[in-house]
Amino acid sequence: MAGSDQSKNLGGMLSQMGSTLGRAPDISQLTKNITNTTRPKLDVNDPTSMEAYAGWARDTGNTAEAMAYGNKAAAMKKEQGAAARFDAAAGLMSQSQAQAQQGDVTALTNSRDKFTSMAQAAPTLQEKQYYAGQAQQVGATIPAAQKIGLQNTVNAVAQVNDLMGDEAKFSALDPRAQDALRTRQKTMMAQPGVAEAVGQQQLAKVKAGNEAAEANNKAQVLQ
Repeated sequence: MAGSDQSKNLGGMLSQMGSTLGRAPDISQLTKNITNTTRPKLDVNDPTSMEAYAGWARDTGNTAEAMAYGNKAAAMKKEQGAAARFDAAAGLMSQSQAQAQQGDVTALTNSRDKFTSMAQAAPTLQEKQYYAGQAQQVGATIPAAQKIGLQNTVNAVAQVNDLMGDEAKFSALDPRAQDALRTRQKTMMAQPGVAEAVGQQQLAKVKAGNEAAEANNKAQVLQ
């Protein structure tokens, strides 16, 4: 007001200005905004996302939150790894069953060995026991598969022999195809047990033919 003493107001203003100039500015809100800006998106169903969030929490000084999400990410990765291994084991067992039915002993043996390797590399006792059991189960089918494989080979030899024994059909083949058949027959006959089984099959075939001829002869005599 005109004519009033403004010295008190002026003194108060100067005192306030001096107090403000002598104090560090409050940047806590700015720091908080910057921190929130760098915060990664968190997906609690994704271990990689939780690992990134744990790293951010650690870098911003929140060690408790960093440890919590880091542990959750590690546990989830462990579970996912176990699930993936069990899925692979299920697929391998399915293949093994097909290999056993086909008499593919080589592939079946490889499958058994894969289960054995999985058991050795498994991180937990539960998994080690499970994969070892699968290896034992697959191994138990090998003897039956060997019999099937042997019979398959014997049948294949019989087919090749029939073709090679048909002079008209065999001579009509390209010489390279003839050589390939001879090589195949030789390779199959060299496999363990094949030559003996082929011999038994041929004897059984001759015996069946003789029995059929004898039965036919008796039938004619009775007429």
